Amino acid sequence: PGDRRPHLHVTLRLPDPTPADHHRLDTLVAAARPAHMPYTVEVVASAVAERTTDR
Repeated sequence: PGDRRPHLHVTLRLPDPTPADHHRLDTLVAAARPAHMPYTVEVVASAVAERTTDR
C-alpha cells in the first residue's frame, strides 16, 4: 500500500530541539539507510517523551 517508490521518513521528538539535532539526525539516517532509498528527517518539539511504534 502507498507509494510505488520506497521512502524513509524519520521523526525525532525532543523537549528542546536545536538545528544541530536536525543535522545529527540527517547525518545518521543518511549513513544508515540503503543508498537507493530517498529519505526525510524531522525534529519536532515535544513536552513529553512518548514512544510510538508506527510500523
